[in-house]
Amino acid sequence: MLTLTLLVLAALCGALAWDALRLRGPARLPHSEVMKMRGQDPTALSPQKQQELQAFERQHWIGNPNFVGWGFALFGVLFLLTALVRMTA
Repeated sequence: MLTLTLLVLAALCGALAWDALRLRGPARLPHSEVMKMRGQDPTALSPQKQQELQAFERQHWIGNPNFVGWGFALFGVLFLLTALVRMTA
């Protein structure tokens, strides 16, 4: 049962990684573009506040879809390898 769960998790992570990596773009978007993608109004914040938020996001890797895609890919591979080890043991 655990092996089946690991295989399902590997498939789910693989699908999410494929989707995230398919949609990847430049790593450093202006914060106004990130706000538009999130459905927020970029004119509500001053340019200085937008720069502060962009510096915070860059420092903490928030909002970068490239890292999200590779993270899902890594977890998918780990789940798959764990399931294969359990099947051969």
